[in-house]
Amino acid sequence: MNNINETSVEIAALAWLQEIGYRTGFGPDDAQVGVEREEASDAVLWRLVKEALERLNPNSTSRERSDALKRIQRAESQDLILENYRYHNLLVEGVPVESKAADGHPITKRLRLVDFEDPSNNDWFALNQFTIIENGHN
Repeated sequence: MNNINETSVEIAALAWLQEIGYRTGFGPDDAQVGVEREEASDAVLWRLVKEALERLNPNSTSRERSDALKRIQRAESQDLILENYRYHNLLVEGVPVESKAADGHPITKRLRLVDFEDPSNNDWFALNQFTIIENGHN
């Protein structure tokens, strides 16, 4: 009888992702609070998101990137399905931020989180599990 458990599946998945070019890591080490995550409740490695905003939007200003990050981090609904849909749209369409054109008129720019034209510009990073603590629950 096969002894397949969660750890075996994780190890196999990470090995396969590494074979196809992903960077892989160990969640407890690579998602440490104070290093990669600001809070134990963060499920997202925000440093990597900030790096992607800089790398994929070289003509954007630091203010535009900061506004984009705030928009990503701020929930607009308590409905998880709506929030997932909103986040999906931000990933696919880019994050809209207000800016000013050369003539001073307001414009909306979209800052990319994913480079669909050249996937090698993305940081493909896969981790196994790490602990998220929110409201005293792990």
